[in-house]
Amino acid sequence: TGDFSKLSILIEKPLVKARSFEDKLNTYNNLIRSLAASSRYKEGITMCLDILAQLGEAIPNDITADIYRDEALQIKQLLKGKSMDMLSLPLMTDPKKLAAMQFM
Repeated sequence: TGDFSKLSILIEKPLVKARSFEDKLNTYNNLIRSLAASSRYKEGITMCLDILAQLGEAIPNDITADIYRDEALQIKQLLKGKSMDMLSLPLMTDPKKLAAMQFM
């Protein structure tokens, strides 16, 4: 499981020295991986949700059946009449969206 307290001390420096939130993302990614390796899944998930919200991808904590149904219907409407050939889609280039994918 490793020594998480030592890791926390080591991680503090790059987080303090970072010039922007985006500069902290790689460090946060490593921290979350260490939380998972230490079986601290709930903390890792909470941190991921917070980071995703800061990247503009807010995910609700309490997803009800109504929220799920509404989201599924919205996606179905957006995909209506679209080809499902994923290989023909353009590559994602938005830096925030690419960063968010690392935390999903």
